[in-house]
Amino acid sequence: MKNMLIKTGLLISIIFLQFSASALFIEDFRGWLQSSSTSVICAENKKSYHWLENESATGYWGVHTDYHAGYAFHYFFLSEGAGKYNELQNKCISKFGEKFKYPQPADYSFSDWYPFAKNQNEMFPSAYVSKAYINFTKTYIPK
Repeated sequence: MKNMLIKTGLLISIIFLQFSASALFIEDFRGWLQSSSTSVICAENKKSYHWLENESATGYWGVHTDYHAGYAFHYFFLSEGAGKYNELQNKCISKFGEKFKYPQPADYSFSDWYPFAKNQNEMFPSAYVSKAYINFTKTYIPK
């Protein structure tokens, strides 16, 4: 009887962990399931940018995690692809000059710095990316 209770408890624990892991997986990719739009900034570097007024991009927010390097950051996947990125980049350059050649997604003035993405692992060039450091096995020393 005692063995039966242990086996039942173990089975319930395994099922609970599977559902929990599935929920985390779905939460990680929730941004991929919800189409949204974002405004665009034209960036030169971390401290210098201009809003690309009357312009937006359609796509999905996602999170890129590099556990080996110990960081993660958000990105905005462009549903219109490289053509839209090139269009935004050309508008940035023509409106603000060659220095402001990096279009980046931003929802409001205090948004962190995120890149536009080609897919979950490839990002378009950007001036700067705000990263969250997640690897606690080694101490992060800011540069």
